[in-house]
Amino acid sequence: MWNKEKRESTMEAKSTSFFAEGFKVHGNVVCSNDVRVEGVIYGNVTTTKKVIVGPTGQIFGNIKATNLSVMGEVTGEIVISELAKIDSTGSINGNLFSKNFHIEPGAIIEANLRGLKEGSTKIEVENDNHSHRIDKYEELRQVADL
Repeated sequence: MWNKEKRESTMEAKSTSFFAEGFKVHGNVVCSNDVRVEGVIYGNVTTTKKVIVGPTGQIFGNIKATNLSVMGEVTGEIVISELAKIDSTGSINGNLFSKNFHIEPGAIIEANLRGLKEGSTKIEVENDNHSHRIDKYEELRQVADL
């Protein structure tokens, strides 16, 4: 019947959490699958996978993910361990840390951009005369253990 291996492989099935246009969330989203936002999230989004902010999507909060694609609007601190892609209709306001960037002409960027080096586990963020450390990989690993 159902053994532990079968349940684990079923739980790891590829899926996407979808927040449709007109849908509003006040709170944090933590998951281990892709997240697509066409509505509005007022809170932080943390995943070990990809965050896609569609043309009608808005996130007002911090994002921590492996990959990011923005066609809508994001305001907050963003830490991406692989690729951050901002389309021509995308808008970013805040701090964006990523290993790789792809910014299309027409994108609105009102953010500090910082590259993450290969093998780096910590980044330093300066905010109004004080600093704090973010351990991006450790936080992403904790999400994977959900």
